[in-house]
Amino acid sequence: MSTITLYTYLKNPDLHAISAQEAITTLLGFNYVKGLRRYGCWELNFEETTENANIQLKTILDNTYYIVNPNKEAYIENRLPTPNNFKQKLVKVSPKDKVDYNSISQTINKKCKTNLSKLEFYTVWEILCDQNSTIDTNQILSEICLTTSVKEGILANPISENCSLIRQWVPH
Repeated sequence: MSTITLYTYLKNPDLHAISAQEAITTLLGFNYVKGLRRYGCWELNFEETTENANIQLKTILDNTYYIVNPNKEAYIENRLPTPNNFKQKLVKVSPKDKVDYNSISQTINKKCKTNLSKLEFYTVWEILCDQNSTIDTNQILSEICLTTSVKEGILANPISENCSLIRQWVPH
C-alpha cells in the first residue's frame, strides 16, 4: 500500500488567508506572524506500489476534478517547501465528525480504473513566523488557531473542528 499526500492551493490570491492574516496581525496584535497560507490536504491510499500509485494519481488528476481543479488550483506532492527566512508552523484543521469519502473514492476508481483504497481531506494552515520570535506550540494553538473568545484564535472552530500542530515528513 502506498500513501500520497497532495497539498492543494489556489492559483489566485486566497482572500480567506489574506483576511485571516490581517485579523491575526492587526486585530489580535500578533506581529510575529509574517505570512499565512491555506492548503487543502488530500491523503490518498492506493493498494499499489509507490510507482504504480504515482501513475494512478496522474490518471486521477488528468481525468477528474475531484482532487484538484486545474483551472483554479495547483498542488504540491508529499511535502511543503521549507522557507529560508521564517519559522514554519503547520496546523492541521479537521472536522471532529468523521467524513466518509468512500463514495468519492469509489467513483474515482470506476471512472479512472484505479485502486484508491482510502481518501481523507483536511485543511493545513502554514504559519510563517518571524525568525527571532519565541512563539511556542501552545501559544500558536491557543492564540492563533482555536477560537476561545473575541480576542483569541480564528483558524479553527473548536466546536466542530480539531486543531493540532503537525510535523512534515522529512525524506532520508
